[in-house]
Amino acid sequence: MRTPRSLIPPLAVLLSVAAALAHAQGSGRSLDLDPSVRASGMGAASGAVFWGDDANHWANPALLAYQHGFRYEWGNTRLVPGLAANVTFRREMLKVGGGGFALWTAGQPSRRLGRLTLDYGLSEGIDPSGNPTGTFASFEHIRSWGWAVSAGELAEAIAPFVGRTMPNLSRHGDVSFGMSEKDLEMHLGPGADASTTARDIGVLVRVTPLRATMGPGGLEIPVRADVAYGWSVLSYNDATVTFLLKPDPVSRHHRDAVAFRLAAGWPGGMVQGLADHHLGWLARGLDPLISIGLASDWDHITAGNLQDNDYRTQGSGLEIGLANVFTFRTGSYEDKAGHIDDSTSGWSLGLRFGDWAGFRFDRGRFPQAKGLEDIRPEGFSAFVDPVAIWSSLR
Repeated sequence: MRTPRSLIPPLAVLLSVAAALAHAQGSGRSLDLDPSVRASGMGAASGAVFWGDDANHWANPALLAYQHGFRYEWGNTRLVPGLAANVTFRREMLKVGGGGFALWTAGQPSRRLGRLTLDYGLSEGIDPSGNPTGTFASFEHIRSWGWAVSAGELAEAIAPFVGRTMPNLSRHGDVSFGMSEKDLEMHLGPGADASTTARDIGVLVRVTPLRATMGPGGLEIPVRADVAYGWSVLSYNDATVTFLLKPDPVSRHHRDAVAFRLAAGWPGGMVQGLADHHLGWLARGLDPLISIGLASDWDHITAGNLQDNDYRTQGSGLEIGLANVFTFRTGSYEDKAGHIDDSTSGWSLGLRFGDWAGFRFDRGRFPQAKGLEDIRPEGFSAFVDPVAIWSSLR
């Protein structure tokens, strides 16, 4: 089939983006993009990173189970700054959770509840005679939602309502499960529209082998160590996009991930002193005093039955947090098929007001194929937990 000339500009941009996003082999580039700025600084290793307020449910829906209260996330990334400055990936999403159950939305059921947009910018249409026909926008929109449940936290939350006493199971380990649905809408020009629905599934297993108080005398520093394994399949339903009368599968991602975290809190005497002066919320907001996290992800990517679209990527990352205010991240990412084997980096700065509310700004750097500039995503997030506020006022 002959490609309409009015589509040549956006298709050229699409091809440049596909080349830049070498890990994306199926149709629907936006489904292959990870909106997590945190993950970009850790070598895209986030499928088992359960700690922190911004666990990456996009990589593994089961991570959403640890969400408490209401959370808003915003981000923006220029995808190919050296080729097309107007190609951006913007995202807005909302999360709400507590008691072991959580939901997230980006445009479902209402477009006012956020959205993820891969914007190719404006293009100039041309008729068969070469005459300009005016400008038009080219984009991909994702409207999505998902849910997750933590077995341990949910059991602890339900037990009092059925007259049972439940031990604090989540202190020693947990299993969580999550699913999400992503409605993709593509518009590459006049008459060039396509859509599909992709579904994700994920599981997380966490074990806490160490949870103790250490230190001589009255120092008493709480120390905790966690190990986690994450498994997820993104676009497990083998969704297809029909564009220009040709059905193409979207990429299916089979992800395995592991993570380890060691955290030390503030000395018990200092925490008690702050509590005595009605500043216990400050101690909770600045906890842990220091944390070190390590993570690795392995992604096996396929697209339908196309054998040449079957390959693997690997990422590893390190995260060091100081007083839950400043976080430094570094990592490495390898995609042999996309000619990527380079380092990543990132940082975040934020503040928590106890368990009540908080905000955070994140910045990352992620490599692309050789000859292309690194992308530098950035994002902002904020949360508020009405249940925690109500409990503290009772």
